Amino acid sequence: LLGTNAVSNTLKFSPNLGAGSSAVLSGVSSAASSAIGVLTSLFLMLTMVVFLLSNPQPVVRGLLNTIPANVRPPLERLLSRLGRQLSLWLVSALTVSSVLGALLAVGLAIVGFQDAFLFGAIYAVCCLVPVVGPLVGMLPAILFAAADANWPGVGWAVAIPLVLQQLDGYFLSPAMFRRTTQLHPLSVLVSVSVFGSLMGFVGTFLAVPMVIIVKALVEEIYLPSAGNSEVSEEDVAAVLNVPPPDESAVSDVEQASDQSPSAGLETQASNPQPSISLESNPLRVSSGS
Repeated sequence: LLGTNAVSNTLKFSPNLGAGSSAVLSGVSSAASSAIGVLTSLFLMLTMVVFLLSNPQPVVRGLLNTIPANVRPPLERLLSRLGRQLSLWLVSALTVSSVLGALLAVGLAIVGFQDAFLFGAIYAVCCLVPVVGPLVGMLPAILFAAADANWPGVGWAVAIPLVLQQLDGYFLSPAMFRRTTQLHPLSVLVSVSVFGSLMGFVGTFLAVPMVIIVKALVEEIYLPSAGNSEVSEEDVAAVLNVPPPDESAVSDVEQASDQSPSAGLETQASNPQPSISLESNPLRVSSGS
């Protein structure tokens, strides 16, 4: 995982290093070991999620068998929603991270990085973690370029991921996650902070799935049991002291319907005039008289 060029350069200069540099190398090696352990745990967790979502029937059947029949419908709706949203989230996350990793690898290869595809793979794995993952994923290329005293390479290793993050923030993630997670960006930031502080790097990876689970629990279990009705757009506008978003559109439609020629016909149809029925008239003219 360290790259052949950087390792060879480190081994070449290691006899000339002093005690301080040896301590720095020791710290770097321990940090690399920790990073490898985190990536391994992340890969195993991702593998378990993939296997669970690819064949959820045994787990769902076993869970439903432990629930009384009279309370199963809410749980069935919850599990159906979670399975759908988590599957879409996983596919979207893998797609976005793969695209970003491939673009980084191509960009670094163009500017002369010999281990570009290795750095792209690391960046793709780190991009599975929201917010902090891309920042961590761009560090290996920067550090190894700095170890080779390749300062233009350091600049490219910083600039290319920043451009990719702009591309991700404005195009890729909104297109992929808008209809899958249905989460506000603020809720994602808060969840990353909370679960990251509680569970470390793995918690930042699980932040978005945990928010999806919590939101589904609240909307499918808590709110129906509490009897709370859905908050309307008018209530939200009243709290924010702004006009409702569709108020002008509704008034325009009402005015158009009042001025339309069919309004008079609809009024006549709603207020029909009394008519005389020939069958109810006792005086009938026969054809023979």
